[in-house]
This record gives sequence, C-alpha cells and structure tokens, in this order.
Amino acid sequence: MATHAYDPRELAGACGSLGTALAGRCCFGSDEAGREILHPVAVTIFGGLLSATLLDTVLTPVLFLSFGKKPLERLAAGQAGAPAPAEAF
Repeated sequence: MATHAYDPRELAGACGSLGTALAGRCCFGSDEAGREILHPVAVTIFGGLLSATLLDTVLTPVLFLSFGKKPLERLAAGQAGAPAPAEAF
C-alpha cells in the first residue's frame, strides 16, 4: 500500500524533466521534412510546463497569504464551537 500521495506539482516536474531530456531528439536531424515545426512546439510545451509549475509553487502561496488569511481565520473561528459533522458512509 502506498504511503505517499504524489503532488500534482511533483508529477508535472517529473514530466517536464523527462520531456526536457527527450527534447534533444527533436533537434537532431532537423533538416528532415516535417521536423522544422518540432522545436517551436517543444519550446512552447516546456515553457508552459515550467511557467505553470513556477506559478503554482510561488504565486499561489503568495496570493493565499495576501488574501486568504482573514477568511481562513474567520472560517476557523466559526467552526470552533460547531459539532463535528457525521460521516456519510
């Protein structure tokens, strides 16, 4: 039984690393017909993976600390005296 649940950021990073390792293949033999489009597509895809990962790991926590702290405290204070909900199953 697995004891570790993978975070989506870990999986995206692993896929990005694997893709970056394989990206060199599209650059070799670029004089062949049809290969001239592979490099711009690879740059776009890997740039998107990198920017999404950075935004998810940096910007989301910063925005939460800026805008989410007060609502979270208000929610926690409202649930402090409430009874625990019953499980549905």
